[in-house]
Amino acid sequence: SAEKLDQIREVIKEAKANDSLVMLHCGVAVRASAVWMACECAEGMDWETAESVVATQVRLPQSWKDQAKSYVDERSGL
Repeated sequence: SAEKLDQIREVIKEAKANDSLVMLHCGVAVRASAVWMACECAEGMDWETAESVVATQVRLPQSWKDQAKSYVDERSGL
């Protein structure tokens, strides 16, 4: 949900501010990749870059990309 992604973004921001790492993990990297894309793009990474990074790691279904993109579009400018 958007609320969960907001929470994850806050954890990632806090980790970056403290020069720490965050590990995103799920069974086959689909959910983790979609979350990463949504969070990074909401923070300013362009969509094409995020897609190309994820494509080197996992085959992300279009439906998951669509959900991540929807989140980014809703949150852009926040």
